[in-house]
Amino acid sequence: WRALGKSRNTAPGHAAKPEHHGNRSALPWWYPDVFMSLENPLTYQPFKRPNTLQQAVLDEVRNRILDGRMRPGSAIRQEALADSLGLSRIPVREALKTLEGEGLVEYVAGRGFFVVRLSVADLREIYHIAGLLERDAVRHAVPRLDEASEARILGAMEAMEKADPAHHETLVQRNRNFHFSIYEVCGMPRLLRLLEGLWNTSQIYQSMFYTVTGAFERACAEHREIYQACVERRTEDAVELLATHRDDAMNLVTELMLKPECD
Repeated sequence: WRALGKSRNTAPGHAAKPEHHGNRSALPWWYPDVFMSLENPLTYQPFKRPNTLQQAVLDEVRNRILDGRMRPGSAIRQEALADSLGLSRIPVREALKTLEGEGLVEYVAGRGFFVVRLSVADLREIYHIAGLLERDAVRHAVPRLDEASEARILGAMEAMEKADPAHHETLVQRNRNFHFSIYEVCGMPRLLRLLEGLWNTSQIYQSMFYTVTGAFERACAEHREIYQACVERRTEDAVELLATHRDDAMNLVTELMLKPECD
């Protein structure tokens, strides 16, 4: 009772009288006073559960898809995957169901799960939708930048510039880090979750971009221009630079996908 903020002496059938806190409206009797002290507000930290086995399996399988160890179109043998993790098939099956919802795997009746293989049309659609969301993210993010967020963007940009151009998976991840160091400042967590899902779906194909001579150097130069536009608060320039950067990458990757050796 005391934890709920209600007196033991409250008569049955009678609610405790709501209290006012400063100029706040009356609150329900069960609302803990400790959260509402305007003079000494409590910094509330949401409870964070430790990673469960199920979450660990989900993260591992997702990473295997995103870094290319599980290739697009390949069959997923649940028993073999479970054995490689030293687990039963149950957490693996649950992870695959979640990844199906994320668009990374698909279930074919009578055949099982497969890593999703995108067509050129699929990839263009993903880039188009991502572009719409990224424009909004940048327009909200640039005015909110401060010294700390600018430093994170700069750090992500420089980390990519220092990467080995031959390590394509590293470049893909550091490119992603750079972009999301901008987007995350927008203050819209739902938009960010949608963007993360779209990037996850297309990430395995992004490594193809860095197989082209000069693509890495061009990407780094474009990142510099985007960064400069952001820190100078040239919002629309940043939007346009990112759009050109994204469209060039999409066109190059889709051209590579259309080559016979990519079939």
